Amino acid sequence: MLRSVAFGLRRLPYSVAMESRARLRLLAVSPYAAYPPVGGGKMRIYHLLQEWMRLGHEVTLWVAPSDEPELEWSSGEPRPQLRALPALARSSIRSKISALLSPLPSEVWARPPFGGIPYGEEARRFDVVLLMQAHVGRYAAPFIEAGVPVILDQQNVESQISSEIARLAPTRMGRARARLDVWKWRSYERGLLQRVQRTAAVSDADALAFRKLVPSASVTVRPSGADLRSLKYVDHGKNRGDSLLMTGTLGYLPNLDAANWMIDRILPAVRRVRPSARLVLVGASAPESLRRRAGIAVEIVGRVPDVRPFLEEADLFVAPLRAGGGTRLKLLEAFAVGLPTVATTVASAGIAVRHGIDLAVADDEETFANEIIRLLDDVSARRAMAESARRLVEERYDWRSIAADYENDLYDVVQAGQGRGG
Repeated sequence: MLRSVAFGLRRLPYSVAMESRARLRLLAVSPYAAYPPVGGGKMRIYHLLQEWMRLGHEVTLWVAPSDEPELEWSSGEPRPQLRALPALARSSIRSKISALLSPLPSEVWARPPFGGIPYGEEARRFDVVLLMQAHVGRYAAPFIEAGVPVILDQQNVESQISSEIARLAPTRMGRARARLDVWKWRSYERGLLQRVQRTAAVSDADALAFRKLVPSASVTVRPSGADLRSLKYVDHGKNRGDSLLMTGTLGYLPNLDAANWMIDRILPAVRRVRPSARLVLVGASAPESLRRRAGIAVEIVGRVPDVRPFLEEADLFVAPLRAGGGTRLKLLEAFAVGLPTVATTVASAGIAVRHGIDLAVADDEETFANEIIRLLDDVSARRAMAESARRLVEERYDWRSIAADYENDLYDVVQAGQGRGG
């Protein structure tokens, strides 16, 4: 008989009541649309802005995409003022050469600060500007010149990510390009960190990397989280057919490497013991090389509007990443719905997990396969693990408490700017 579990949200650490604080006019600048919130970057932007609007702040979102933006927002929710900014295409040979020869990373080169960006008094209508990724760092200049405080919200250390991609790239040209990006990103990140008033990192490791780049930088840790309003706990004690779920943008090289490693080395070892085990891959941009690998034991779903049904129907969540940075929001989602998880140390980095308690950690293919088999066999172990992981999310990774804590940074940089102005 399954044991019922009832989780109650803990009291959120709202340090100061909203009514005692001024309403802020926030401008967020993003390299991609935040809606639908599919993928870690979009999810972070969407949920932070959503919570700040619920706290009473006025939010404007400018989107500078590499393709056509989806300027939509969920119905029935607070809605920001939305605007699309122009970006440079990198489709022609000339533009590709120009981007390659530029000292700027190509993602930054593609987003020049033109197209009606405000200056002077017009820029001062905002109290705080948030750059949601360094990709849009060039838009900061007019606001900095106008004395408007700027926060860099950095979900990754891009120079480190480029270094990982250089290691994983399958071609010599790809590795050379990634090594060039390491140099470009390191130089650009250093300059941007020196110019903004504060940088928000998603983990202690990322914060340390930023401080090494610029020891004088003001860096705080504001992790990513899970939406506990919509992610309900589901008892995964009953086996649903040995279904293993992995989510993420499948065209992103660290995720693609993880999927191939799972298919080539880990899944066959699991199926020798559990022949019914099958891997379900959910995520956008799966290359043809991966799609060809679909079969009896591997299902490639692609992009979905809502990942919750897949999380609820799986038996285990797997995250066999061997490269990457930031915080894995997909792990937090799995934790929130009570889905037991097997992950590498890299995949669980940035989350305050206890190995063997909140999730099973394995860094080689044999151990990874054995942990999957053990949890598929042991109902009580995976239920205990799921309950512990859900409590972790409630205590530390609820978007409501994260946004409330982050709100302190918004007021801090505004007050510091007023002090300098006075």
